[in-house]
Amino acid sequence: MTVVAPNLSPVVLLARFRGEVVCSRPAFPDVLQLHIRDADGGLWRFLTFEAEYFPPTPDEFVGKIVVGADIDAADGKVTIGFSDGSSLCVVPLALQPAEVDVNYESWQLFTPDGLVLNHGPGDHWLLKQANAPC
Repeated sequence: MTVVAPNLSPVVLLARFRGEVVCSRPAFPDVLQLHIRDADGGLWRFLTFEAEYFPPTPDEFVGKIVVGADIDAADGKVTIGFSDGSSLCVVPLALQPAEVDVNYESWQLFTPDGLVLNHGPGDHWLLKQANAPC
């Protein structure tokens, strides 16, 4: 099976990340899951893992409109801006090399067109088809 990954940067992909937060909840302790419906009706999913997020109250994001998302390429910090001027900040945990394994991810962004952007460990990025083998 041939899997083709698009030639997109994380910055270009996040430039398309816009829409209304239709679901916001903790998925596991200290893990956040957001579902965003874009103007075309597509569903984006943003999940944190080995990261802290601020503010730590997921319920307050439901109904907000995502108008921008910025990445600090040096540390993987993501700031998601909302139309009301508030924001969500996701900061990857600073782990020691011995604490990081091959399955470490600080956050993921799933797109409506079947792509997933994984961040972690460190400054590692991976953009692939969501159904592609690891």
